[in-house]
Amino acid sequence: MKTSKLFLIIIVFCLSSIILNAQEFTNIKGDYLDQKPPGIVPEIFAPGLITGFVHGSVAISPKGDEFFWIINPSTERIMFSKLENGTWTKPALADFVKNYLTSQNGGLAFSPMGDKLFFHSTRSGGFGGFDAWYVEKTDNGWSEPINAGNSYNSTYDESTPLITKKGYAYLLAGFHNSRDPLCYKYSNGKFSNHTPMDIIPEYGPWWTLFISSDEDYLIFAGNADDADLYIRFKNKQGQWGTPINMGNKINTTEWERFPVVSPDGKYLFFTRGNGQSANIFWVSAAIIDDLKKESIKKGE
Repeated sequence: MKTSKLFLIIIVFCLSSIILNAQEFTNIKGDYLDQKPPGIVPEIFAPGLITGFVHGSVAISPKGDEFFWIINPSTERIMFSKLENGTWTKPALADFVKNYLTSQNGGLAFSPMGDKLFFHSTRSGGFGGFDAWYVEKTDNGWSEPINAGNSYNSTYDESTPLITKKGYAYLLAGFHNSRDPLCYKYSNGKFSNHTPMDIIPEYGPWWTLFISSDEDYLIFAGNADDADLYIRFKNKQGQWGTPINMGNKINTTEWERFPVVSPDGKYLFFTRGNGQSANIFWVSAAIIDDLKKESIKKGE
């Protein structure tokens, strides 16, 4: 009984925080929640607007008119805001998680066309552990969640697939009892023909990774003890180069995780924090260009 009361208090507190946070959303217009764009030094994204323990990757629609993020008061929950008549709506729980507040729901990623939003969840109705699910865009918002199926999911843990413009889907953590990334062919909503993807195990890739839609670079959090962000570029021969630490402008003594580059290619988003708290940071994607030049110079 005491445990139930404590859980109820936590839920009420978290929902109260969401309501208070929503009150800050008043007449906000413009791209990226009307935030001043960052330079080459990372800054907290939307301070005072997005608050609480952020845990997971953000998802930005290809048109830039929907913004999803994850809070973790006790279980991962998906929040969103969208542009309506030129104004951003107040933060709200996504409809497809409202009935699953005791389940983990995270790992957000849009399909290239923005017609699907993928996420992973421990909700019932799957194959076991974390499964990949998705919702489809409708005239009224989003459909009911659909399991990605057993050609992708298993009785073990699967993270969200990242789907590229070239028609491939990348499972970048948690396949069966390993964390070796896999590459699938993705066509007509179906996953097939998976092949292993070499990330270099000694870097300890950790949930979750990002791969560009053109598949020319990937970013991952490596070394679970301190979780720095690394970037790896593909050369002209189609081979992946050695991972490059993204440097002290990005990495600190805290954990840097959950990298995502905005659909317009302008900004890198990631979280920075520890096991108790974290914020969303963003930085100019020019830092990726600088690191690519460094990679070319090294002949990688």
